[in-house]
Amino acid sequence: MTTAPNAAPEGAAFERRASLVADLRFVLLAALALAAFPFVLHPIGGYAGLATQILITSIAAVAFNLLLGYAGMLSYGQAMFYGGGGYVAAILLLRAMPQHPNLWLAVLGATLVTAIMALLVGAVTVRLYGIYFALLTLAFAQMVFFIVEQAKDWTNGDDGLQSIPNALLPIGPWNVDLTVGLPPVDLGPFGNLGDIKLWYILAAIALIAVLLFTRLLIRSQFGEVLTAIRENEERSVMVGFSAPLYRLAAFGIAGALTGLAGALRACYDGTVAVESLSIERSGQFVVYTVVGGVQTLVSPVVGTALIMYLENVLSGKTPAWRLIEGIIFVAVIVFLPRGVLGTLLNQREKNPRSIFRRALRPRTEEPEPLLRPNVEGRRAGPLSIIETSKLGKLFGHFAANHDIDFQVDPAELRAVIGPNGAGKTTFFNLLAGTIAPTSGTINYKGRDVSRVSGTERVHLGIAKAFQTASLYPDQTVRQNCRLAALARVQGPFALQVLRRSTRLDDVDALAERAMDRLELAAVADVRAGDLSHGDKKRLDIAIALATQPQILLLDEPVAGMSKDEARKTEGLIRRLSTEMTVLVIEHDMEMVMGISDTITVLHQGTVLATGTPAEIRANATVQEAYLGGHTEEEFAGA
Repeated sequence: MTTAPNAAPEGAAFERRASLVADLRFVLLAALALAAFPFVLHPIGGYAGLATQILITSIAAVAFNLLLGYAGMLSYGQAMFYGGGGYVAAILLLRAMPQHPNLWLAVLGATLVTAIMALLVGAVTVRLYGIYFALLTLAFAQMVFFIVEQAKDWTNGDDGLQSIPNALLPIGPWNVDLTVGLPPVDLGPFGNLGDIKLWYILAAIALIAVLLFTRLLIRSQFGEVLTAIRENEERSVMVGFSAPLYRLAAFGIAGALTGLAGALRACYDGTVAVESLSIERSGQFVVYTVVGGVQTLVSPVVGTALIMYLENVLSGKTPAWRLIEGIIFVAVIVFLPRGVLGTLLNQREKNPRSIFRRALRPRTEEPEPLLRPNVEGRRAGPLSIIETSKLGKLFGHFAANHDIDFQVDPAELRAVIGPNGAGKTTFFNLLAGTIAPTSGTINYKGRDVSRVSGTERVHLGIAKAFQTASLYPDQTVRQNCRLAALARVQGPFALQVLRRSTRLDDVDALAERAMDRLELAAVADVRAGDLSHGDKKRLDIAIALATQPQILLLDEPVAGMSKDEARKTEGLIRRLSTEMTVLVIEHDMEMVMGISDTITVLHQGTVLATGTPAEIRANATVQEAYLGGHTEEEFAGA
């Protein structure tokens, strides 16, 4: 079977057209919904001004959903960007251009300042996780609140900034006054068209633009990686992605969009209060997003509309409106954990699998690797591919490894064995860079990599498969391999917020090659979490293989497998060793003796012996340490 030469370009062009049509349809539907929104709000006690405020605040809620839903970062400090954007815009209008207030300059200036502020705060906070990240962002927000409150010459302290000039919107030769209403037309129970100010149109355009940008971002190469890091950061780091940089970029983008919302709100209200920087405001963004639904693009808009309607309409009708709001929030958490809209929408919006879904181009032969490892012949020269000297690792006062001298030649298949607790996995973690050594050095191809991060080591050519398979369980087998291949193709970080990785042919080639090597093509479109134990272990190896390593570290690759699965995996590992250096930890002695060129025995954290399988089998010291003094025949038959 052959593939027509123009099939690939035609497939890519069709994919681009389909994506463009989907985006245009989204914009059209969003525009229609926002056009109808103020008129739907009017019969239930809402008003045009409230509709405008909801749209502006929704921009901040969408930004928060990017953090919480797609990056997995719960920030309690978003008010510092929202209020900060409002104050910067107000100060620019009051002090820099009081006679000729320009909305473009005020809003863009505020967005830029908050973006820089978010990057500075994020540089400190994004390396923390969970409650520590949330508390640190809260601490920064409190500091910003204090600074603004005390800088009375600039911010007017507790009274906030009042009487902000009505900023005009320059469009070509015109300066548009956004406080002007549309022509009055009585719409009966739906209000009057004249109640809609031009501000509402600008807010609607801004919200649609932010929604479209976010939609493109979460489907982009950047969004794919961000989602993968949220799902399994350890695996993402060990295929070569820089998780801190991706988290920082997401934090910066969310901060800029939140600042944009704050600037628009200050210009619309004509005032900015110090409460816009408060803890309560940060908490409101959490409520808006959770009530609407996380990991769903438009759900934060629904949550914002619902809660702001309750606050502004019910507060004037009943003193129990806070109780009602609290009951709704509790009910959503208990009965609708995906949020109001998130529960109703198709879960395609929710995440990962739809991101990668595509019709792969048919192949007639196995794809060549993008970067073929530089494999020298077995023991072809004096330079070891990896070597350690006096390597040690302390956990408190416990020496998990100490004084390990270890050398492996290029293209060698080396087994590392030893009793439980001998320090084998710790040693592999030191080689892979997931932990730093306490003492000693690690040299890879003549370079000292002792302090090089695990992410950097992956790109140098050291990859690891985990003792317990580390996968992206909600993604398919193909998507798991594609993520590793994407890291190889693009490097540790790429701010590709518009391009999809599905347009990168090299990524597909590497992923297909990795699946073929581990015989996973038959389950390529199966969700990784649904695989058998053996297939999960092989997928973990395939993910490592897709990074195109020169050294492959396998930590108990056949643990928990049936005998047939173990022998199948053994054959796959043997074939892989013809392409690269393989280091394997394993307790299956039949496998170790059958496939290894050399065996290193660890005992009590250091090297006990190194030699060929025959030498290790006959070593009395190894028998004593490893099998408690069993005979050579017992050891051979273990």
